[in-house]
Amino acid sequence: MAQAGEFRRICLWSFWVANFLVDAIYVIMSWATASNLANASGNLHIESWKDAQSTARNFISNNIWRAPIAACALGGLMVVFFNLLSCIVLIRKSIAKTGPGFGYGFIVAWAFVLSFFILMCSLIMEGFSTTVERQLTAGVT
Repeated sequence: MAQAGEFRRICLWSFWVANFLVDAIYVIMSWATASNLANASGNLHIESWKDAQSTARNFISNNIWRAPIAACALGGLMVVFFNLLSCIVLIRKSIAKTGPGFGYGFIVAWAFVLSFFILMCSLIMEGFSTTVERQLTAGVT
């Protein structure tokens, strides 16, 4: 019976590591996209301000960019927090060699909420894709 418990722990940690690797790719891509959007929005020339003093002022004045940048940045941040908390819970459960408890149930519930949050971030990004493309390619033609 003890061998079955160890096999389950090994499988659980193997799947956690695989999930962590996929999540790391997502976080890197998410934060890179947020950085690229922030740089692009800061480089836009806003005609209503003739004396733009900084790119930060341009960024603040262009409200349309806030939602996609926040979706990218916060989506990646929530995935990082999920991985950290799930690792802590799994380490505690592995050391104590106990069954699922409140912490494990919390992680499962958070994974459910995280899936909806990531879906919301992708919908925000898709909804703003034409607006972002239109503003970025306006001066190129």
